Amino acid sequence: MINRCIQICILLVLLSANLLASPGNLVIIGGGTRPPEVTRRFIDLAGGSDAIIVIFPQASGYPQEVGPELEAEFKELGVKSATYLLFDSSSVDSRQNLRSVRKASGIYFSGGDQSRLTRLMLDTRLLETIRDQHSQGVVLAGTSAGAAVMSALMITGNELKNTDPDDPFTTIAPGNIEVVTGFGFVQNAVIDQHHIARRRNNRLMSVILENPQLIGVGIDERTAIEVQPNGEWKVLGVGSVILYDARTAASIAITAQDNFSVIGMTVHILGPGQTFNPSKGTK
Repeated sequence: MINRCIQICILLVLLSANLLASPGNLVIIGGGTRPPEVTRRFIDLAGGSDAIIVIFPQASGYPQEVGPELEAEFKELGVKSATYLLFDSSSVDSRQNLRSVRKASGIYFSGGDQSRLTRLMLDTRLLETIRDQHSQGVVLAGTSAGAAVMSALMITGNELKNTDPDDPFTTIAPGNIEVVTGFGFVQNAVIDQHHIARRRNNRLMSVILENPQLIGVGIDERTAIEVQPNGEWKVLGVGSVILYDARTAASIAITAQDNFSVIGMTVHILGPGQTFNPSKGTK
């Protein structure tokens, strides 16, 4: 009877620990030059000088060059332990990779092409391990492609109807912007990067009007949002974040010209220090 009581007490303690566990912060960077305060925030969240940073440079076309550059950058900022992982589809789930992720207090995804990340890492033990670590408080960060991959629905950058590379994203229309499955650390939004600098409003609005249950988050260069464990978003850096919210739009329709029309979509433009709660609005 005593042993049974002890077992029940242990089970209750374990359940309480799981209930108290909260996901780590996300630092989602829109690309371009990273302001020092954004990188510092990621490092501080990961443990400061004692942080253990693991870098994923696979989005880059030159991961063997980007990896060492990012490792050196973090170490120059005072991080004692920063390492990068290089692998292909045959070694993605290696014991060393899984061990490195389990030891990490911060995980960083580089820029490049987000589709390289999804092709290599979706449905792997490595990504599941990253998800487990994040659910236990490990902070994740990514820039450009490493930002786009954070959402469950990911923009690839490809157009399906317009095939003119010299005149991209000229419409707000259905069926044009290619989206695939992302890593899913953000479930209630679609992330777009380099948003203002590269005039990507048309492509993000197209995606949002096809998926109005999600918020479009257009993060400009030298800017980031910090997604906090309570779900609130805070703008970091020096630029702006544009939010497209059609969740309560009065109507979304398609015109005779095969373009979207919408009445009642809300647009927010947030600057550094401003916050947004997806369930409540701005502060």
